[in-house]
Amino acid sequence: MDDFKPNSYRFKEEQAKKEAESKNIQKVVSGNVKVRKRSEATKFKDLFISEDAHNVGSYILMEVLVPATKKAIADIVTNGIDMLLYGESGSGRRRSNADRVSFDKMYDRGDSRRIASNSRSTYNYDELYFETRGEAEDVLDRMREIVSNYGIVSVADLYELAGVVGNYTDQRYGWTGLRNTDVVRTRYGYQIRLPRAMVIE
Repeated sequence: MDDFKPNSYRFKEEQAKKEAESKNIQKVVSGNVKVRKRSEATKFKDLFISEDAHNVGSYILMEVLVPATKKAIADIVTNGIDMLLYGESGSGRRRSNADRVSFDKMYDRGDSRRIASNSRSTYNYDELYFETRGEAEDVLDRMREIVSNYGIVSVADLYELAGVVGNYTDQRYGWTGLRNTDVVRTRYGYQIRLPRAMVIE
């Protein structure tokens, strides 16, 4: 009975299987599919480079402009208080520097939490390599069809189409659009070059 508690691995696995079955997803490849862990270079690219212009704009706004503006405002307020209370005396400057350290530490802690939260939204699923371009394109076409019908396609759907066994977490990440997706040839085989998989729950 414990295996089927809502927070158990078995329960989540069964739920993911039911969701996949409701889409009637069938394996569309007959050849072998190679499964490889994502390289560090790919993880780096996914973390810092987005193929979606909207995501790029959001990143620049939330991760660059907003923090920079907050820091500038904090510096202005701190310097203004120091000038008001101490003028430009040496003691005022020393106190300002001490206070600024504490402000910076608070700012850095906030950034750390934001980066950690952002990194959790990136899912490092295993990469798939197909024997032929045709089979890779068949999988991609079916993924686009799923997006068209359901508004989203998950990593679990990708694995089902390729005949690869995944886990329940794969159901929680995926794509709502595959506009810039294509098939490329690599030394391991043909790969579907996909955007970064995002949380879809």
